[in-house]
Amino acid sequence: MKKICLTLVLFSTLEIGYVTGSCCNNNYWCDGDPSFIETPDIRQDQYENFLRVTWSNTYLNLYKCVDFFYVEYCQVSNGEEDTLCSEEAKVAPVAMFKERVLDDWEDPITPLVSRYWANITVKYDTKYLIKVFAVDKGTGWGESEGKAIVSSKPIYFQSRAFMEIPKPLDPKVSMQRELDEAYPPNICSVGHMCEQLARDWIVDVAEHAKSHSLRYHDPEFLPPLDIRWEDNRRVYEQGRLLRLSRVNLNETSINNSSNSSLEISLVLHLRMLRITYWWQSFFTNGLLSLYHTCGENLPLAIFRDVDVDEVEETLPPDCFLPIRVWFQVPMHSTKILPRILLVHVALHRPDFKYDVTWISKHFHNLDLLWAEESELAEHRIRTALTMAFEDAFKFNRPRIWLRKKFKNFRKIIANAGQDSNNVRE
Repeated sequence: MKKICLTLVLFSTLEIGYVTGSCCNNNYWCDGDPSFIETPDIRQDQYENFLRVTWSNTYLNLYKCVDFFYVEYCQVSNGEEDTLCSEEAKVAPVAMFKERVLDDWEDPITPLVSRYWANITVKYDTKYLIKVFAVDKGTGWGESEGKAIVSSKPIYFQSRAFMEIPKPLDPKVSMQRELDEAYPPNICSVGHMCEQLARDWIVDVAEHAKSHSLRYHDPEFLPPLDIRWEDNRRVYEQGRLLRLSRVNLNETSINNSSNSSLEISLVLHLRMLRITYWWQSFFTNGLLSLYHTCGENLPLAIFRDVDVDEVEETLPPDCFLPIRVWFQVPMHSTKILPRILLVHVALHRPDFKYDVTWISKHFHNLDLLWAEESELAEHRIRTALTMAFEDAFKFNRPRIWLRKKFKNFRKIIANAGQDSNNVRE
């Protein structure tokens, strides 16, 4: 009984105190004071008389303990060794913005980055001392949590020297300069086809060849083929060369080694070239298609042909048949039309696949058919492209095209501002 009473007396005389300090959890334990682990960033843009101090919650340890921020700054003498304020410190207000960060390896719901900034008006060419303060008010349960005010490392910043903002150029003068940079006036003129102008001319020529000529060659009709092997004979009729109108300009190279003309080389890309022939035998008939697939196998066909859409889905995005075209363009303004030097088309057997079913493939000798079909297709592609580009040359005669081009330059300058009196010819 005496032992119990003594224990009660001792317990009653003890004063139970709570742990004090900053950022406490239910006043039972404390994490410590917040602290800056990175120095805030400072930036002053050209011609501006203020600087911006920026930081985020990731710049601090124990950011959760911070209740608010403020920024102190003061002017410092410009001497290299002077680090003390030469005037009373001032306080800049702080603004905040929260943005969501979505990283592949993070939970897209929880991560939020809080960004802070303060704008400080400064004098030109002046040294400043800047500190960012984080405050933990210390008002926890029972108001026994400690208060903490911590600061970043002192930041010394030299503001920019005064620079007068240049007056904006007249829009037409600015546009004239842009055109002069793109088309140097010493080599590009209405009477001289320079390399820069030639590239624009090629784009117009290729587009005209595709839109106004090749579309009339799609399909290109092919003559019948008579294939014989051993005791077999197969006649293929109603041949068609398809998708020539899907050719696109991919690459251009220009050789201006001559003083009188430009030699231009084009690489055209043709997507999913297709050749079809109608055939028949005593037992069956059908349409035999040959596709350029870059060596990719066609979808499996057992009883029916493969749909064109299925073939398109099978091909890799970078599968194209390359075609090279060389031609010569006069550099000086004359009535002479450009001249095609060569159209190179090469069809290789491994790059093509026949659309044959398990049943229909036994009715053909595909090797003999390929030898006839590929030679005929190469010839027709060369002919169609030659005719298309020759027609495009007539529609885009360099002499007339240059006049229209510089007339368009004048319109561009006029639309950019007032009429220009010094537009070059």
